[in-house]
Amino acid sequence: MALRKSESTPFPLLARTATIHVSRPVHLVNGSRLAAFLRITARGGTNPTLNVKLQDSPDGENWFDIASGAFTEATNVASLRLALQGPFGSFVRAHST
Repeated sequence: MALRKSESTPFPLLARTATIHVSRPVHLVNGSRLAAFLRITARGGTNPTLNVKLQDSPDGENWFDIASGAFTEATNVASLRLALQGPFGSFVRAHST
């Protein structure tokens, strides 16, 4: 089976506040492998932290944390990568706090 590549930018580049942000869902078609990238280009505040985890859903309504689908907590400018093996639900999204 040929590798099918799909790219999505779930969060636009802008400042984030200390609230929960949930990205737009990405629809997967028979996906069994997933690579996710987190680029933090700036930071602000006294002790900023960013926690991002990936969630999947069979129906786009009920969401579940993906095992090993959390990035290391970020406290500074960084480029992080996750490589995950499925199976996954039909939809994937990023959830940040």
